[in-house]
Amino acid sequence: MKERLDTIKFLDVTTSMLPNGIPFPVIPEAPEIMNIIIPDMLQNALTGKMTVDAAADDAAKKVEDLIGGM
Repeated sequence: MKERLDTIKFLDVTTSMLPNGIPFPVIPEAPEIMNIIIPDMLQNALTGKMTVDAAADDAAKKVEDLIGGM
């Protein structure tokens, strides 16, 4: 890894961010959850369209509906 950090420009920047990453769930619905539902939740909370709690509850309901209430 040290050799890669020394030879690949900017690798240290991306590598240093790994501990802060969010892993995608290992389910077929992951792309819709991470690319549609989560961004909508963040947008609703950040624009004030919904409170943070309401946006999180709405996203949780959408995920539960999507995966069939597992």
